[in-house]
Parts: sequence; structure tokens; C-alpha cells
Amino acid sequence: MAASESISVGVLSLHNSKETKAILNAVEDLGHEPIWLRDENRTIRIDSTHVQPDPAVDVLVNRLLLTNTDHP
Repeated sequence: MAASESISVGVLSLHNSKETKAILNAVEDLGHEPIWLRDENRTIRIDSTHVQPDPAVDVLVNRLLLTNTDHP
């Protein structure tokens, strides 16, 4: 991939926060496509060797590591 090519960056976050918005804005400012992955628009398939989010993204930022939700 050439340095000038745009990639899609999925930000997995179930809550609306300043930090999530800052990440999405930074991705866009860098010339890439930010995609906020949340309950309303995401499915994640996991098998023994792959994790496939839907919508598909090139890079996944996981903001669920410190979540306080019961069902991430």
C-alpha cells in the first residue's frame, strides 16, 4: 500500500465519548476513513484464526478494553 492511499479505520466503542470522537476526527484529519463501530451498525465474526468485523475495515481500534458495559 502506498503512503498516500486511504484506509478505513474502525473504532469499536459502545459509548459516545470525547476520546472516541477525538480518535475518529484524528483518523479523518490524517486522510483516512473513520468508521465508528457500535451496537447499531456492527457485527463481529470470530473463529479460531480470524476476526472479521462487519462493516469490514483495514484497521480496528478496540476501545472496549476499559468499558463498564455488561455486554460488549
